[in-house]
Amino acid sequence: MAMSLLEEIERISPGLMDSYWRMKKIELIIGPNNDREEEKVWAEKYRDVLNSRFIELRSRHTRKTVYLVDGHEIVIRIHDQLKGKLEPGNLFQVFIDGKIYYEAYISQLQQEGSVGVKFESSPAKCEVFVKIN
Repeated sequence: MAMSLLEEIERISPGLMDSYWRMKKIELIIGPNNDREEEKVWAEKYRDVLNSRFIELRSRHTRKTVYLVDGHEIVIRIHDQLKGKLEPGNLFQVFIDGKIYYEAYISQLQQEGSVGVKFESSPAKCEVFVKIN
């Protein structure tokens, strides 16, 4: 799948190295797809890697491994059930690889209950811990 996709990208936009680099990063994380029979499994892993940057909070403490491959933003959404239990003075914190990266009071967050944490660069893999006190 990866090679056929790369061939299609190369046909549409010759020499577009950015797309090739993204595919290489994904292959480094989930491994290359050399077997046509495993193409479906590889495609699911590929989707999992791309979607790992979306986190839905259902509890006050959540830990997740995130792969930043295509985009430099982790999107954190607070589930409606949890939103109903929070107060404006609760502190929302995001730790990345053990270091505080984002902090705000619940009252400062957007009304729809989602937060985007942006990066200057795109690390291949990071551990995200979200805590609401």
